[in-house]
Amino acid sequence: MKWFTCVVGLLLCVPAYADDSDFKAWPTFDRIRVGAAVFFPNLETQVSASDRQGLAGTNIVFERDLGLADSKSTALAFLEWRVFKRHALGLNYFKLDRSGSQVSDIVINFDGQQFSTTSPIQAFFDITAVELNYRYSILLDARKDWYVGVGLAAQELGFGLQGRAAVSPGTVVSENVRATAPLPTLATGFKYAVSEKWLLSANVGYFAVDLDLDDNENFDGSVWNSSIGVRWQAFEHLAFDLAYTDFRVDVDYEKRDLLANIDYEYRGPALGLSVNF
Repeated sequence: MKWFTCVVGLLLCVPAYADDSDFKAWPTFDRIRVGAAVFFPNLETQVSASDRQGLAGTNIVFERDLGLADSKSTALAFLEWRVFKRHALGLNYFKLDRSGSQVSDIVINFDGQQFSTTSPIQAFFDITAVELNYRYSILLDARKDWYVGVGLAAQELGFGLQGRAAVSPGTVVSENVRATAPLPTLATGFKYAVSEKWLLSANVGYFAVDLDLDDNENFDGSVWNSSIGVRWQAFEHLAFDLAYTDFRVDVDYEKRDLLANIDYEYRGPALGLSVNF
């Protein structure tokens, strides 16, 4: 940690090149910024679903066992509004739907059903995430912005399988799970303006929660996300953004007789543009 302390100390010693009264012109300050990006993640999705009265669920790797793509581009969108000098609100949106079909090399038990290893299994895994967050800048000047924040992310998950039953190959069986839960997050981040046109940034967020959604539904999970990026303010109100993002979720979900574990990780670069006012 000594090197981290030294780096932070050096950054704090760099003098600002604008008076505090001119903060609205700082490269670290945007009243409103709206942006979108294309995300190119590598994907890893593991799911098991057990019936309390039946077979234990198989730990399924969707990309390996069911033919879902292990990489797929998708869109990200965000809105940032600095309400006051040190106070900001943000809104992030992310959606990724995938499906596949494959004859599995392993016997799959899913939510009490056993699927045949001689017929293709159709599978899907969908995720939609909408996050609202608040940030407070502990340190803010023309070159530096160190902030902490809290957020609330609505995670909507849907996944399922359809195929032939192992014990009766002529019977088509279909099982799917859908769940939506609000997940709070804690985050901290740092931005550093190399110049008026170049801005470096890093962000990390984490939270673990156990929610009783109702008498028959429980959602216990953890969320981890981090990113590091660079922004080039090419024009007065238009910038290009390049970032590397790592997003992980580990969830245990219970609903009536269903016991499910969902563990997925999306990590990769994102290239986008943003407009600031």
